Amino acid sequence: MLKAAAQSGYQPTFAQLRRCTWGTHITAYGQPAKFHQAGVIEGHEIVAVSASSNAVLSAECRRQETALSGETIYYLDYARLELCMGTPHAAPLLLEQAALSLRCGDVVQVNETACTFLGSRHETDGFWLLLRPQSAAAESMHDISAEAVEDKEWGCCWRMNWQDGVDVRLVSDRLPNFGDVSRLRAGAPVTVGAQARPARLRSTQVVDGTKQFVLIDAAPWLNLHQAESRSFAGTYDWLYRIRFEEAGLRLACMEPSRASCHSLRRYSEGNPDGF
Repeated sequence: MLKAAAQSGYQPTFAQLRRCTWGTHITAYGQPAKFHQAGVIEGHEIVAVSASSNAVLSAECRRQETALSGETIYYLDYARLELCMGTPHAAPLLLEQAALSLRCGDVVQVNETACTFLGSRHETDGFWLLLRPQSAAAESMHDISAEAVEDKEWGCCWRMNWQDGVDVRLVSDRLPNFGDVSRLRAGAPVTVGAQARPARLRSTQVVDGTKQFVLIDAAPWLNLHQAESRSFAGTYDWLYRIRFEEAGLRLACMEPSRASCHSLRRYSEGNPDGF
């Protein structure tokens, strides 16, 4: 059944979790995680979630195992599980959130080191962040296992491989959660994806208590992973329906200015030792 958008923080029933989509962003015992699966094991209702190494989840779980991705899968008792949909504003970013939602010019904090985010890349050896430290101290970048590189676009900068346990937080703005987006008026300007493509919010939907969708109007060539799209009469734009976790959606007013990104490029070009 299709329902109007629900508030962020909704706690689903076990039956709804059994039909939940793998990878849905959740909060378990206050910790950001991704839904893995739910089922009955030895008479107990168990919810499995995946996350980086986490002492809180480790203390609460029945058992844990390492996934092929390198993350840890925690098996938790639903009967005493504190779980809600979405992740807290102040929580460290999940890798998928960083890949889809961070924009050039954002200020992030990586294990206590403040950096300007330049971009990210998926490569065969992992997910890499391109960064420029807020301070000139190279020691702080070595502390987060970053390495100085010469990038074709940015010149001298630093890159860091996303590893288990890394703590990355957006500090210059906050990512909207599903509840924030649900309260926006129809037609509100938003941006989607790592390239900040402009769009307008049409509505939000919740299916079966756990599947959260956003409907947006955007250009017909917009490339969104696993999005459903169609044209409609009387307008040039297309209507897209996409899972909230895969939209990388930001409010337009939160978008770092293009001028700031251009100035970062000029800074790189004018300062070969830009770090």
